[in-house]
Amino acid sequence: MKMKRVSASVVACIAAFSLAVPSQADVRALKLVSPLTNNMVLQREMDVPVWGTAAPKERITVSFNEQRKQTTADEAGKWNVVLSPMKAGGPHEMIIEGEASKVTLENVLIGEVWICTGQSNMDFPLGAFRAKYDAQVEAADMTDVRLVNFDTKGNGTVWQECTPTTASTFSATGFFFGRELYRKLGVPIGLIEGALGGTQLETWMSPAAAEECPGLKWGQLYKWKVVGENYPQIKAMMPYAIRGAIWYQGEMNGTANTGHTYAHHFAAMVKHWRKDWGLGDFPVLYVQLPNFLKRQTDDPKDDSQRGWPALREAQRMCLNLKNTGMAVTIDIGMADNIHPTNKLDVGRRLALNARALVYGEKELVYSGPLYQDMEIKEDRIRLNFTHVGAGLVSATGEKLKGFGIAGDDRQFVWADAVIDGDSVIVSSPEIPDPKHVVYAWAINPIISLYNKEGLPASPFRTWTDPPPKDYKDFAKPKTELESETNPTGREKETFG
Repeated sequence: MKMKRVSASVVACIAAFSLAVPSQADVRALKLVSPLTNNMVLQREMDVPVWGTAAPKERITVSFNEQRKQTTADEAGKWNVVLSPMKAGGPHEMIIEGEASKVTLENVLIGEVWICTGQSNMDFPLGAFRAKYDAQVEAADMTDVRLVNFDTKGNGTVWQECTPTTASTFSATGFFFGRELYRKLGVPIGLIEGALGGTQLETWMSPAAAEECPGLKWGQLYKWKVVGENYPQIKAMMPYAIRGAIWYQGEMNGTANTGHTYAHHFAAMVKHWRKDWGLGDFPVLYVQLPNFLKRQTDDPKDDSQRGWPALREAQRMCLNLKNTGMAVTIDIGMADNIHPTNKLDVGRRLALNARALVYGEKELVYSGPLYQDMEIKEDRIRLNFTHVGAGLVSATGEKLKGFGIAGDDRQFVWADAVIDGDSVIVSSPEIPDPKHVVYAWAINPIISLYNKEGLPASPFRTWTDPPPKDYKDFAKPKTELESETNPTGREKETFG
């Protein structure tokens, strides 16, 4: 849906509001902070907070889209109002009036809003891949898709419309995710980016999240990074109304060999993001680590190059968390580049999750095959899968590869693997009494299993290790959205 634009002029001069939190010295001026700026996209069908600062006890009126809300600033000069849920549309003008000044925000749209966070593979802009995506940038005339960016201190920019001039500054992953949603939903899309290269998951935790995790203390070093040091980027976005979050992170944790705690820390981080935002269990869609470095050769269970296989397994376990989805990217990484250039398929696969789990496309196949359980019968193991779509296939049409099989000793050998309906049967004459299976277990594994929709199977192992000391057990991952209500807590509906 193409939105009609209005003049970008501002009724009050730009200095009437600041993009930084005001100091005590200027708290009497009526001010707003990013992401409340010109060109913003507000979340449709949800309560929309608007907040800022003014003189203590000053009367504030917010007028927007036929709504008029009033409040009074508190003793510290802080104020907020909540706009009632609205349908997608725009552009609109928002007027915020105090007793002595007024701020006007122009070209405001209503649509779908997602935060985009994680480390460098979320942070890398589209312009970093210009050789690959020149045509995509030149065709990026989508002014209803917009981006605002937050730095490490929590300072936000002004929202930017997506045009051939500005598209190169957008997160590449976020751009392709947002473009896909825009094409499918036909409503404005707002992307709020807060990402930074080289960060561990633990740096994105709130103090309360860190407190729940044994061995973590907010503000102190864990492995190579300070726990919580990037949380200000997330905190500064609150309480802006959002539909959900996309997350691309894990490289640093995999290298630090923290796969054994990753699922627990991810669960705590997400739990407290949701609690702090006050929007209920909003969707969190994330990217499983891609393939990288030297290709797997001799060892069916190869842990010799960093801890990425265990980290991917932890990410698979994170599907246990309510309202989560995972984009498998084990086939689109690069051996010589930790920043693989194929961000188009990353964004598309995240969008598939959103379309199915959030926007109600119930028949859409949004994931590759996910291991469910196994059955041992004599010298063979039957592996059962969910998300088989129209059927399981070998990527090449030839014999399946990448499966390892072992007995109780977990000394793995390559397995013979055959598709049988929604299952794969594995065996080896070297293992007469099989107990365990691995698939695609290496930093750059041999892979072969897909569904007919062209989505790759996630790497997996068939057993779960005991939780680390002082951690609770992590349940078997669920592979479907289980709630009958949408993330806002209202009756489940389709946002089409």
